[in-house]
Amino acid sequence: YAENIGVMAATRVYSTAAYIVAACFALVLSMLPKFGALIATIPAGVLGGAGTVLYGMIGMLGVRIWVQNRVDFSNPVNLNTAAVALIVAIANFTWKIGDMSFEGIALGTAAALLIYHGMRLISKLRGTNLEAASPASAPSGSELEGEAYSKRHRSPAPQTDA
Repeated sequence: YAENIGVMAATRVYSTAAYIVAACFALVLSMLPKFGALIATIPAGVLGGAGTVLYGMIGMLGVRIWVQNRVDFSNPVNLNTAAVALIVAIANFTWKIGDMSFEGIALGTAAALLIYHGMRLISKLRGTNLEAASPASAPSGSELEGEAYSKRHRSPAPQTDA
């Protein structure tokens, strides 16, 4: 599914009919040994480049979804969740348990769920639902003016006597 989304984004063809025809055509071609031999002549670097573009598109489509939904990355919970999940998925980390193998996207999804909910629980227990933004987390400050940020619970700033 993710590969198809990447191809759709790259080609800007979103017609399901076009993909049904392409799938049928690919199925017919896969049954022709001469076509398989022709595909085998494509250098590994070319296939690697195509794979890089395809998986890069998939990753960037995820980023686009975050941007369109105005995910607040000045919040450390969101930033850490996205950072770890993205790298685990794209780097195709693998975890083997006996005969079972969990790879990239499955582990990235599990990491996102565990990190997000774990960090939210920790911040709730500590009473730090939202830490004050630092210049590193919100360099332009524009993130602090948004509606999402203004509605979050902030820990009260310590009072200092002058």
